[in-house]
Order: sequence, then C-alpha cells, then structure tokens
Amino acid sequence: MAIKKNEAPSTTVEKKGPPKGARKHLSVPRYAPFWTYENVVLKRKSYRARDLLNLAAVAFHERRDGDLRERQIAARRGFIAVFKKRKAYYGRPPKSLTSLEILRDDVQTLAKQLDSFFFFGALMKHVRLRSGINVVGKDPLGIDQKLHGETFACRERQKEYIQININLGTNTALYKLSTIVGLVVHEMVHAYFQAFACDCARCSNDVLNTVGLEDDGHGPLFLMLHRLIVSELRSWGNSADGGHYDSDLKKFLLEDCPGKEVSRSARARAQAAKTLAGKQGKLKEKNSERPTDSRRYVHIRLSMDSAEVTVEPEFMFNQMWTEKKLRRSWKRSSEREEDVRQKQSEDEDEGDEDEEWGEERETNSEGEREEASEEVEESEAYSQDWD
Repeated sequence: MAIKKNEAPSTTVEKKGPPKGARKHLSVPRYAPFWTYENVVLKRKSYRARDLLNLAAVAFHERRDGDLRERQIAARRGFIAVFKKRKAYYGRPPKSLTSLEILRDDVQTLAKQLDSFFFFGALMKHVRLRSGINVVGKDPLGIDQKLHGETFACRERQKEYIQININLGTNTALYKLSTIVGLVVHEMVHAYFQAFACDCARCSNDVLNTVGLEDDGHGPLFLMLHRLIVSELRSWGNSADGGHYDSDLKKFLLEDCPGKEVSRSARARAQAAKTLAGKQGKLKEKNSERPTDSRRYVHIRLSMDSAEVTVEPEFMFNQMWTEKKLRRSWKRSSEREEDVRQKQSEDEDEGDEDEEWGEERETNSEGEREEASEEVEESEAYSQDWD
C-alpha cells in the first residue's frame, strides 16, 4: 500500500494485559503501634510479597521501646525469660519422652512470642508446628542430604494451613536452644510468605526476585526479612528486659550470618536451586533476576553482591512521620469521644435534677392540697358553731 507524503503509516499497538491467572492484590493494612492500627489482620495469599516485607520490617526495625506495641514488649520479655531459663536443658541427650514433651512446649511458646513481636500475632493461627527427633522429611530437590526444618502448605477437610516441622536434635543429643530458635525463625519467615503472599501467575513468574523458587523459597525477600529479624534478636542479648548480657542471643546465628551478612546457607541453597531449575528448563517462563532493585519506591534491598541488607533511612522516617500524624488524629478523636461522654453525663445529671424537681413539686402540691382541705374543714366547723 502506497503511503501519502507527510502521512504517518497506520500502526496497531497491541496492549499487553496481565498474565492469564493474575489477580488483583490487596493493600496491606496501615500499621502504627497504637489505636486500631496495631491490630493487623491479614488475608491468605492476597498481597505482594514486597509489601509483606515492608509491613513486617516497619513494625520492628530500629524501633525504640517507646515506639513498639505493648504486646511486642511483653513478647520480647517473655521470650528472653524462657530462653534464659530453658537453654541449659538443651545441647545434651534427651532424658525421656516426658522431657521431650516439655521441650516441644518450649518451642511452641517461643514461636508464639516471635509471632507476636515480628508478625503481629497473625501468623501462628495459620500454622501447625511440629517438633521432635527426626520429624523432617527428605529434601524434595535433593540438594541437601539432611534438612533440619521444613515448611509447606497443607489442606485437610477443606481447611488450608501451613505445616512447619522442626528437628530438635538427634537420638544422641539435642541441638542448642539458640540453634533451634534459628530453625524456628527461618521456617516462620517461609510460612509468613507462604501464608499471605499472592501466588497468581504474575507473582509466580517473578519468584526469582521475590520469594524464591518452589521447594526452595530463599528468594531475596526471604533473605532480607530473615536477616532483619536476626539483627533484632541479637540486640536482645543486651536488652534490659533480660536482666543481664546473654552471649547466646548476642551471637545468634553468627556462623551462618556473620557480621551484617544474610544467611550463607540460604543463599547457597537458592543458587543451587536456580542451577537445578535451569538444567531442567524451568526458568524459561520466569522473569529474569534483577541484581539490585533500583525502583524509586524500594527502600529495602540487597547489596550488589546480595550479601547484605540495606534499609534506606527514609523508610523508617516516612513511617514515623505517618505515625505522628495518626497520633494527632487519634488524640483529636479521643478528645471528641471524651467530650461526647461528658455531654451525655451532663445530660443525665440534668435529667436527674428535673426528675427530683418534679417529685419535690408533686410533694409540695400534695401538701398544699392537704392544707387547703384542712382549712375548708375548719371553716365548715366554724360555720356550724356560728349557726
């Protein structure tokens, strides 16, 4: 077809829609450590994984005690107390099945307190935690000869939940309590993303940049959240709630996460899983990796070599600024509620006064009628006497 001079050729631009099976994501709840904002309710498989990372991190990263929820402070205090009291019973052979049951209770208690501090108390209601000797299955990818913890989705009688299995040790000796807590933290981070992160087609295509490949789960978002939690737990080794310095907490997972590094074992497994998936041709449909996420709204990211986590100062600055505005709004709302309660109280008092005045008036009226009746009777008696 001939093209006329000064006339652009007609072109058809095909709009690319979302992948088939993509879902619309929900916005994560607005968080603040007070009022109704501290009661975070999350729906299963409904959010972008990065939004979940930001939501969890903003609730504890570099916060002073005055900026934490009261339930967080109570959970930290309880965790440290149990950890210090019970750690002496670990790292040696289990005495009996009864003692093993007590150790399982320890793990459940510590996991509940970790959930309250790091995951708003919203995670464990979707999780079943099993701990014991040799309760973890084989590695589905065949990368590791032995796994010490595992997390996977289950469905039973139309109910979905996340199963976490933790090995407490071997038949000859229990692991140290700090090691067991490390396993619990690791699997709870997996469970957090498995429970609440969207797994639609679009999100599944981008797992190399978010939660990691299936049967691995050690994507960059996992590495970042896990490392931030490790840093927070290490700070508890000097916490005033603990009463004194605790070297086990201070050096928590130091071999696997030295200095400011993310988990070395998790990084190594993620790389092995990618290599295996590449050989099996499973990476063709996945989005390519972004070595560093330079998008403007991304404030938590890995370093160029993926070894350390960087949290930009404006991440928490923006959150604190938002909380400051919410506090003012909360204060105004509380003042209005107090004014309403005071007005209602005054109205009730006025009503009581009106009622008392009415009773008094009725009593006076009855007295006046009695006096008038007596005067009439006296007048009639006088008239009769006069007659």
